[in-house]
Amino acid sequence: MDLFTLNAENSLKKQSPLAERMRPKTLEEFIGQEHIVGKGRLLYRAIQADKLTSLILHGPPGTGKTTLARIIANTTKLHFEQLNAVTSGIKDIREIIEISKERLGFYNKRTILFIDEIHRFNKSQQDALLPYVENGTIILIGATTENPYFEVNKALISRSMVFKLEPLTKEQIKIILLRALKDKEIGIIKVIGDKIIEIKEKPKRAISNMAVTGVYLFDKSIFKACRNIKPSKRGEYEITDAIMYLIDNGYKVTFNETKKWWMDLGTPDDIFKANKYLLNKINTAIEGNMDDTCKIYGKVKIGRNTKLINSYIKGPVFIGKNSFISNCIIEPYTIIGDNVNIKNIKVEESSIYSTVFLKNSKIHIVKSIVIDNTVYYKTKNNKFNHYSI
Repeated sequence: MDLFTLNAENSLKKQSPLAERMRPKTLEEFIGQEHIVGKGRLLYRAIQADKLTSLILHGPPGTGKTTLARIIANTTKLHFEQLNAVTSGIKDIREIIEISKERLGFYNKRTILFIDEIHRFNKSQQDALLPYVENGTIILIGATTENPYFEVNKALISRSMVFKLEPLTKEQIKIILLRALKDKEIGIIKVIGDKIIEIKEKPKRAISNMAVTGVYLFDKSIFKACRNIKPSKRGEYEITDAIMYLIDNGYKVTFNETKKWWMDLGTPDDIFKANKYLLNKINTAIEGNMDDTCKIYGKVKIGRNTKLINSYIKGPVFIGKNSFISNCIIEPYTIIGDNVNIKNIKVEESSIYSTVFLKNSKIHIVKSIVIDNTVYYKTKNNKFNHYSI
């Protein structure tokens, strides 16, 4: 994915309607329909146990049919596919059926197929689903605003559990409105006031390799958490697991806010804003070596074994360990990682990450990200360039 596509997706995400941004993602967040998804109810137990049969959900618009299907998608270990009957046809159904049969044969994994507006399918389209619902190749979840007993194939009805969703009450709508005003899901955390109440893992399909970030404030309890958690499936100890341990055991986990919101680092501008926030908090600490020709102004933090020759540095600036900087001008709001080697470069409001080597470039790097031998930067004439070095 290129930077422009990523920026477009992030813009769309930020500008999506409030109802979409506030859509519940777990059964615990779901409001209404207690008669079918209240704790202990049949559908609640089926979703929690991941033992679903085919379902038909019907009710007026806004009662939670699509949201419930998405919650099932987030909860189930089965493969989840989705179609909209308005824009799909027999060809789409057959493609999903063929892939589902292969998945079942090779991996012994069944497929849930969610069809929104299922009443828009005609009789032949609905008939195409029947053999595969019947033999268990797919688990069908159909959503409709119409009466399914008139609009959905009787054979499909007989092989499905039918649930009617009721309109939300005034009290339930009030709860949703208050949640929109008070509850915030920020980055990978959910907070009320200044307390983190839930932390979420990274999505299965991340939109980029740039992580969601923020600043956690820990006391010594974090060490206890790290001793008690187990490695993830990747064999790594995850900070998210450590934080969840603290939350589950009653510790208060707080965070520093960036303009009252955590930032999803999907674009360079987000990173530059976060850098400014973090760099304004540093204190001067120089552990590296400098010759007499170097000049330093403002808050500057320089790591151990770093060597600076004939360079000008104006903080706030952070420079990591074991780096070599010669004949450079380092302007405010710059972060330079460990083991970076740069010469004859002017850097301003940029991030240069570890193990980068730039020599004799004679360039002015402004609002740039230099990461893993890839350079994104804006030159003084505001042209956007991409270089592989």
